[in-house]
Amino acid sequence: MSAIILLLIALLPHGVYAKEVVGWLERIKLHPGEMILKAKIDTGAKNSSINARNIDEFTRDGDPWIRFEVSDMHGHKVKIERQLERRARIQRHFGKMQTRPVVVLGVCMGDMYKDIEVNLVNRKGFLYPVLIGRSFLKENIVVDATLTYTREPGCKGEGGGG
Repeated sequence: MSAIILLLIALLPHGVYAKEVVGWLERIKLHPGEMILKAKIDTGAKNSSINARNIDEFTRDGDPWIRFEVSDMHGHKVKIERQLERRARIQRHFGKMQTRPVVVLGVCMGDMYKDIEVNLVNRKGFLYPVLIGRSFLKENIVVDATLTYTREPGCKGEGGGG
């Protein structure tokens, strides 16, 4: 019997059995700011986006920076300043192109922490303030669309907010 199990594992593509499973909705912790936010997990989106308000572009030491505000469902707000990484051209679902500023933010989901590019956009018309795309999911995360809120963010160590 164990030989059959080993054979089946050997036939699986490399790393399939080492993947973390998350639901289509999860809570994430944002870094900096240490704010817990609800996030929709979207395998159709390449990059992640966050509901940002009061976006202000400025220059620091000759480099472009962005100052913006993020708030949680209870109305708590945090102001964040990050260097502008680039501008992303996003094809909206109704066909219109949009250009958005992109910054690097830390995202903690469960015990997984990654620094990823996040585009800033006003998501006030959406149910969830954060959309997590494939740039966070790649390599070690599988989405089970039947699950929601599988784990609380609990990253430890530098950058992980713990």
